[in-house]
Amino acid sequence: ATWAHQNSFETFLVYLAAALLAYLTKVDSTWVVGCAIAYPVSRFFFSIFYIANIPLARSLMFGRFFLYGSIVYFESRGRKIEVLEVL
Repeated sequence: ATWAHQNSFETFLVYLAAALLAYLTKVDSTWVVGCAIAYPVSRFFFSIFYIANIPLARSLMFGRFFLYGSIVYFESRGRKIEVLEVL
């Protein structure tokens, strides 16, 4: 379980940067919302498959959450970053 947790740090930072960029550029896309929701679900199943030692399923989940993070990033790049308004 420890290795599954440590393995999650590899892609979470990429996903976090992509999600933050999508938030700052105010991307309004069903693709981005769907990928943002599917990412942690795939991460969860990756950990389950990692602990259960099912390599094929683990690799498929890794590919899925890497794809979801990439979609979030590519949907938001090239857009103007909006200045956050303070209440």
